[in-house]
Amino acid sequence: MVSTKELKCYFYQLNSNFEIRQKINSYFSKLANQKKIKTETISDFSYYIKHDIVKKEEYVLFTIAKVDTLEEVKLDDVETQERSIIDKEETQGLAKDAQFLYNFKSGILVQKRGQGQINIKDFQIFISQKLNIDDSAFKFSLIKDENGLKKLDNLNQIHDFVLNVSIPKQLSLFADDVDGINSGIELAKKMQGDSVDIAIHGESLCKRTIIDSVKLVGEYHKNQNMKVTSLSIYGDNEVIDLVKYKLQYYKKYCIDEFSTEDIYSFLEEAYANKKDYLNYYENEDS
Repeated sequence: MVSTKELKCYFYQLNSNFEIRQKINSYFSKLANQKKIKTETISDFSYYIKHDIVKKEEYVLFTIAKVDTLEEVKLDDVETQERSIIDKEETQGLAKDAQFLYNFKSGILVQKRGQGQINIKDFQIFISQKLNIDDSAFKFSLIKDENGLKKLDNLNQIHDFVLNVSIPKQLSLFADDVDGINSGIELAKKMQGDSVDIAIHGESLCKRTIIDSVKLVGEYHKNQNMKVTSLSIYGDNEVIDLVKYKLQYYKKYCIDEFSTEDIYSFLEEAYANKKDYLNYYENEDS
């Protein structure tokens, strides 16, 4: 059955001295020429670069598999409601793939987000092991979107508003116009909860109300010593992060399953979409 699914990616910039940067960029520029790339072990997981590497003039697309060879592989039968353990070799296990685009001219990395896949910290360790360099000598830093509020105002259509806040120890109503936020927090407080998630979905949410709500959350934060863990707005293939200001790109698809080629195309589209913004970072590294 075909369903609606989405892909999301983050953008990173390589920060290091010139020598390390040259070494890393050279490695990725020649990645497609390697026939077999050694598997690396990090924190009880095994990682390897799969063979479906695609090299373009300035960047390379590749997939890193994260394999758990230690956990038992279990198979359930919903008919008999029985569970069995699958026999496997010590080198086998369940895998999670993570796809990347890396521009070896500028040091810009684009990562498709997904649960259970390699994180950016382990990715850095993976590269350090490949090149025999100290993983503290370089860092892939998350690129921020400093124009979040301006971009929110420019969105044509908004379909999701997602907010997560911690619950302040002492509540006091300081304004009538935040009753909606307060009521949710008051209820969570009575239930002895630690946080509240608010998720609003619609085909076309009212932008003016959302902008007003963002401002109210900011005021509420100041008055109540409340921690806003996340505040994201979805619309026009944009994810606007108004807490960490992470530069993101996402797209919804009507599809059964994503192929590697589908995800590679998405990463190329994401990179092209943010190219003008990324030029500032690319010029710094060129």
